Amino acid sequence: MAQEVNIIPYLKSIEKGEAHSVSSQIPELKKEHPNDPSILFLDAILTADGRKAVGKYLTIVNNFPKSNYADAALYRIYSYYFSLGKFRSAKDYLSLLAKNYPESPYLSLANKNIPDKDEVIQDLKSQTLAPKKSNTEIQTAEPNSRYYIQAAAFTLLENAHNLKNKLDTGGYNSIIKNKEIGGTTFHVIYVEGFTSKAEADKVLQLLDSKFNLSGKVLVQNGE
Repeated sequence: MAQEVNIIPYLKSIEKGEAHSVSSQIPELKKEHPNDPSILFLDAILTADGRKAVGKYLTIVNNFPKSNYADAALYRIYSYYFSLGKFRSAKDYLSLLAKNYPESPYLSLANKNIPDKDEVIQDLKSQTLAPKKSNTEIQTAEPNSRYYIQAAAFTLLENAHNLKNKLDTGGYNSIIKNKEIGGTTFHVIYVEGFTSKAEADKVLQLLDSKFNLSGKVLVQNGE
């Protein structure tokens, strides 16, 4: 296999908050280096739609198993499903990572104690929502309603804020909460303000359709 493009400088730029700048270079990079798995990995990282990003990671895993980023792609797929509480899928991809890349450094970052069942309804400790005065508070606040929707999860805060702005503009009350998984920070978006599961389910269907999401309804304190 031909030598892959060194994307480390681009990854460092993303870490510095320069995702938009790197994203603008993706079309030219893909044109200059078609089918380069490293460029595909970089493109996947910058993809706002989580499901589309997973599809791009799978392309690397399936078509370029010897790529420098094949194990990282598998780890990101695992992390995506884990962050959404889809534990069965997460466990499958973690097993594949361990089988195909037993020396991968990402194995030591993964949560090996994955629940057997998907997290359809999650119990959370009830907390009072503090006034939203800054982005930092928004990112650490818990949903302040009995029922709420977990809409999406992103590794790039910029992407999370883009969706939050769309939700807020549409009249939905959304917050962002950070979730650490194996050393990776996911920015999870919640939509709150529902007094019944039926109401939340109805809004979830609208959001999934309008914004191409794959969310789920959660409840505080259990039923």
